[in-house]
Amino acid sequence: MDLIDIENKIFNEKNDTVLIYNPLKSDFTRKYDGVEYSVVSKEVTKFPKIIGEHLGKHLVDAYISSQGDDYSRSKAERMVFDVE
Repeated sequence: MDLIDIENKIFNEKNDTVLIYNPLKSDFTRKYDGVEYSVVSKEVTKFPKIIGEHLGKHLVDAYISSQGDDYSRSKAERMVFDVE
């Protein structure tokens, strides 16, 4: 882990943010508290933790639906949330 990685980790923890990856072929948009938030297809986006967790949950559901209901939830969660 280099200095930039350490600084990014401290920034993310300090500001309570989460990175979300959109594995879908299309952009993903959902509302949180009446405001629309989007994650561009195949891109990573940073959100405040509470919003990111909400969007991520719905994005995982959408990805599982796109892959078939027998797709592993834990695999989909890792794909959406385990971003560095």
